[in-house]
Amino acid sequence: MKTVDFFGTQVSKLILGDNPVHGHSYIEDTTPGSKMMDYYTADNFLKLLRHAEELGINAYLGLANDFTFRVWRQYVNEGGSMNLMFQSYPAMDLGANIMQMKGCGPIVIYHQGGNFDYMIETGNVEEAKARIRRIKEESSLPTGLCSHEPEIIMCAEEEDWAPISI
Repeated sequence: MKTVDFFGTQVSKLILGDNPVHGHSYIEDTTPGSKMMDYYTADNFLKLLRHAEELGINAYLGLANDFTFRVWRQYVNEGGSMNLMFQSYPAMDLGANIMQMKGCGPIVIYHQGGNFDYMIETGNVEEAKARIRRIKEESSLPTGLCSHEPEIIMCAEEEDWAPISI
């Protein structure tokens, strides 16, 4: 599979995401989250990671929650070698979440999109910016933000929030 340079790491152009693993779907009527969560046990999550790696996918975008931490550590301990890109987990204290993410060896951390969008939409722009700065400072990794709203990304770029650092 073709790769691109991503902050000094060769990353496959196709990256494995994690929404189904956590039962999240934007088309809830056709793929109920509970069925996805029932399917993606730890064993099936591991099978997914291994199969993706066999197909040449070398990067995984993971939600930094307890389930992912445990499965990822098992995957790596059993010889898995994909690159990890973590999105923060809003339900966890950010400082603790950063520490746990770093312990799994990600190549990048970005702020979770839905929570980031909510902060912007409710006028908490400074808090959103502060969270990005905190991730940057405490992780020493390339850092970014995720959003479902192109306007938020454009605003971040225009106002030089500098969400990505090296």
